[in-house]
Amino acid sequence: MEKLKQVEKEINSECPDVKVRVIQIDLSGNCSMDHYRRILDETEDLDISVVIPNAGFAKIGRYDKIPEEVIQQMLDINIYHVGAVTKLFYPRLLARTLKNPGLHSGILTVSSVASDSPLGYVSIYHATKAWVTYLAISYKEHHFASTYMTEGLTLEHQRAAMPWSNMVDTLLLKPGLTVSNMPPKHILKFATPTNLVVQGTINNLGQYSTTYGYWQHELTGALFGAIYESAAAVLPMIAKGMAKEADYK
Repeated sequence: MEKLKQVEKEINSECPDVKVRVIQIDLSGNCSMDHYRRILDETEDLDISVVIPNAGFAKIGRYDKIPEEVIQQMLDINIYHVGAVTKLFYPRLLARTLKNPGLHSGILTVSSVASDSPLGYVSIYHATKAWVTYLAISYKEHHFASTYMTEGLTLEHQRAAMPWSNMVDTLLLKPGLTVSNMPPKHILKFATPTNLVVQGTINNLGQYSTTYGYWQHELTGALFGAIYESAAAVLPMIAKGMAKEADYK
């Protein structure tokens, strides 16, 4: 609670007109809609325009060596809260937009560039972020865009053509290494300042369905994808050759 109060203090200092309400809730070991509904209930009197499911936890190590309770924590924190918060808040955001024509409401789902390719020793984290990415993409396409997605058009063009079809803006954010409490201190010097990622993301909300938040992160995503595709093509051949050599000997 002390950390949350510190964040509240910082926000009030920089944005005195913003009302902050701190709700302490444990995301680990509580896979229940009723548990997350408390957030909805305790913010009922607030005019919330954007919901950002953004909680993450990573543990580096071999999959078979990570304790079971730690794996459970990563699944609870990285996966369940995204589905629960999105499910509970979407009807409220939709009602807000329908009641106030001209106002935008949005859901900003935070995944990671890690969702673009698997990686050893952080396999669980990458897998959970892949789940978040696919949930956000499929949710967007199925609920908001399946009837009018047209290649090459921005969401603004689509909304102008069919204004009823995109009542709630949705944006998937897949950031790379960003300044936060998660990365080890010795690699923070390579991280992108948080404000740059936030600004880029806000600029894309309502315009696109997916963003990396910052141009360097988009390059990282492309690099990860290229490396993974190359490795996926080469490693099976190497493994096959090693197996033949072992059989021969």
